[in-house]
Amino acid sequence: MISEQERIRRLRLTMGTRIRESVLHEYYVSFKNWVPFVESEAFGPLDEEGIPLVDYGRYSGIAGIGQVYFSVTTAQYALGLFEMWLETGVEKWKQKFLNQVRWLESNAEPVGDAVMVWPARFDFPIYGLKGPWISSMAQSQVASVLLRASQMEKRDDLRQMAEKAIASFSIASGEPGGVSFVDGEGDVWFEEYITSPPAHVLNGFIFSLFGLLDFSRVTSDEKAKELWWQGVGTLERKLQLYDTGYWSRYDLLRDCVASRFYHGNIHIPLLRALHVLSGKSVFMHYADRWEQYLSSRVCRMRARFYDMPSRILRKLTRRPGDCT
Repeated sequence: MISEQERIRRLRLTMGTRIRESVLHEYYVSFKNWVPFVESEAFGPLDEEGIPLVDYGRYSGIAGIGQVYFSVTTAQYALGLFEMWLETGVEKWKQKFLNQVRWLESNAEPVGDAVMVWPARFDFPIYGLKGPWISSMAQSQVASVLLRASQMEKRDDLRQMAEKAIASFSIASGEPGGVSFVDGEGDVWFEEYITSPPAHVLNGFIFSLFGLLDFSRVTSDEKAKELWWQGVGTLERKLQLYDTGYWSRYDLLRDCVASRFYHGNIHIPLLRALHVLSGKSVFMHYADRWEQYLSSRVCRMRARFYDMPSRILRKLTRRPGDCT
């Protein structure tokens, strides 16, 4: 029996291989290892339809949320199931994937005629969010799932729903259904958590770009392709801001570094994928640099104790909204 630490270590994202054709195969980073993790109820239980619930109190130590549905978790589980089906051809993986698709279909909410959103219906105190709230990462990954389901079932209505998910990226984050933010230098960001000032969460931004790329691959949509390249350009210029000299930052809002899990299992693989997709050498440079941090005992210790005084103070004062 493997330990919990080893099980989490195995969740490191790996590169997809068939990531250029108009027919979508696996995702840009693989969520296949997410499938046994979700089905072991590590995040929380599965409901009667096999849809994951996230128990934030148990999984993340965030009290007061309880067991909730979250479209990001559902979409990531679906992407892993889709890859399991591609790899094995086993019908059960296809049916589990389609169960997630049906849930996403039934939980879509229109914003006017042109936009569809999948709001989180719970408060998220780390970023001061009150439910319901929307996320560029949710919009993106839901679109990626719907596009694959559309091709699997030959359903154009699912492609149209994905188009309405992607429409959020053309709307400012202060407007209904919008997830886009333009900074003072004219750089375009897509916000996983819509905060003021903006958080600029690294992994959420990159995952958001992947949905745009999926949509442009399937439809040859020029607007989606333009938004993809705008986001790539933003990160090409601003990625240095996430580098502390010994570790990566999770976002640009809070005074904390990424957890070891996010640094090694998420950030580095995402940058390697982004390098392959964009051809931009800066992403490989930082992926290699951050891999070196991960291999350094000194860097690991600095990251672990980076905000020790702040964490002690937070425990004493119970301040919401800080790093966990």
